[in-house]
Amino acid sequence: MSSPLPRPLLSRNSGLKLPLLVVFTIPFVVQVVVAVGLVGYLSFRNGQQTVENLIGQLQLEIGNRVNLYLTGFITKAELLNQVTVDAVNRGDISLDLNVTRPSRDRFLWQQMQKLDSISWVSLSAQQRGEFLGVTRKDNTWQIKVVNSKTNYQSTYYAIDPIGRRTQRLNAEPRRYDARLHPWYKAAQKARQPIWSPIYPGATLGTSSMTIAQPIYDRQANLRGVVASSFALQSIEKYLANLNISPKGKVFLVERSGLIVASSTPESPFLLDAQGNLRQRLASESDVPLIRSTAQTLQRSFPSFSTLQNQQKIEFTQNSERQFVQIRPLRNEHGIDWLMVMVIPEGDFMAQIHHNTRHTIGLCSIALLIATLTGACTARWVTLPISRLDRAAKDIAAGRFDDQIHLDRSDELGSLSTSFNQMAIQVQASFKALQASEQRLASFLETVPCGGLP
Repeated sequence: MSSPLPRPLLSRNSGLKLPLLVVFTIPFVVQVVVAVGLVGYLSFRNGQQTVENLIGQLQLEIGNRVNLYLTGFITKAELLNQVTVDAVNRGDISLDLNVTRPSRDRFLWQQMQKLDSISWVSLSAQQRGEFLGVTRKDNTWQIKVVNSKTNYQSTYYAIDPIGRRTQRLNAEPRRYDARLHPWYKAAQKARQPIWSPIYPGATLGTSSMTIAQPIYDRQANLRGVVASSFALQSIEKYLANLNISPKGKVFLVERSGLIVASSTPESPFLLDAQGNLRQRLASESDVPLIRSTAQTLQRSFPSFSTLQNQQKIEFTQNSERQFVQIRPLRNEHGIDWLMVMVIPEGDFMAQIHHNTRHTIGLCSIALLIATLTGACTARWVTLPISRLDRAAKDIAAGRFDDQIHLDRSDELGSLSTSFNQMAIQVQASFKALQASEQRLASFLETVPCGGLP
């Protein structure tokens, strides 16, 4: 049996020892994770920026549409009154409301049909507070008359399909004086067309506004007031039909923060502790998004009167960004509102989140592939090295029987060939050494062991 070769002293490295499998695999994994993670992050940020731009464009477009609608609504209402005032000034309509004039009844009835949202068209006289107005009540046309003939009580008459007064319907016992009503006093004080504050409508949960315009004679004496009342349900319906976003809201508020109308079914009025109706503050809304938006506006702008131009702000609710646009709407006749539109970022982030999940899935697959590729590459490299290591240990132990056969044309294949040649040479040298040792031993055996004679 061959004796093992003498082993040289080996220096030991006390540093960290990592298997080649780990050394080959980690770079693959790190590169893939960094590359895919960076691409995913940049994709997510780019998606967020795209969403911000999209929301900004959407708010601009819808804001312009709402502004155009409201401007048209207000302008048509004011023109409707102006047409009536012009008819009075030309003498086509008499302000002597104690006399029944079918042509005047028909004129007011025709005015009522020019706008869907109109609920009243009326004339009031300054001299004794007479009143003549056309309305739609209980799905029928009616005319309200207050003059000396009705003892200044509100008396209602039916109107036929061509605008003629027919039978008397009912009368209210309480005396009515148009000059005592806020809209009349406001027009008298302003000396020009003026919009009233909003007030509860005839139907529970509804609200209305009145545009009143004074009529003067050539001596600038007040003759009376033309008034048209409008139900705000038409504005609310328009806002509700806007295709903003799944959770987006738009609402109108006065400078005081009181709600005028919104895209939700919520009424602008609520019952107070005493059971009286009062206008609701936007910060009191039962709609969480409107309430939180109003509260954010109050913190950002302590006085709404400072909002003279379009503003944009952001705030976070339930860990989600909310984009808010505020746009003033005003005219010289008392309209001074703020249009507020709020759009949650999440309404447009579904696709972004889907892409993010898709990226994470791809990253996981790429990570798995990189790990398997690194492991296979490491095994392909380390397996022959391990065989060389075992063969070297066998040679060191004096075993020369095993040779390495690698069917490879790369450096490791060349190394295995050189190793086999070296093993053959070492084996030959070892055999020669053994033969020399045997000859020396035989020679020594023939030498006499005794001393000299």
